[in-house]
Amino acid sequence: GIMTYQEARLEGLEEKFCFIYGKVIHL
Repeated sequence: GIMTYQEARLEGLEEKFCFIYGKVIHL
């Protein structure tokens, strides 16, 4: 799914996402 950078950080999922244009796209 697609979430915001802040949402991913709150979930601690940064390492599982690719950051593009302020969005994080789940790999």
